[in-house]
Amino acid sequence: MPSDFILLPGVKHLGIYFKSGGKTSLALDKQRKLCRLFRQKFDRMSRVLNKKKTPEQRARCLCQRARSILERQQTPVAIIDVC
Repeated sequence: MPSDFILLPGVKHLGIYFKSGGKTSLALDKQRKLCRLFRQKFDRMSRVLNKKKTPEQRARCLCQRARSILERQQTPVAIIDVC
């Protein structure tokens, strides 16, 4: 019995590419939106980062901020759903 389905290399849904083999990636516009969001938030942190004495402290601070950005995202369009 022949199959009515066509094998596709991948599917794009809501700005996310789902590729064969289980790989996923973001569309270019979503990547840019994420970069812009983080750049804006990190730029506002410059005074806080300058007070940190070591690169490890600055990295830790940036990682905490990035996590809070993803957890508390309040824009009308969701970028990433954090579970």
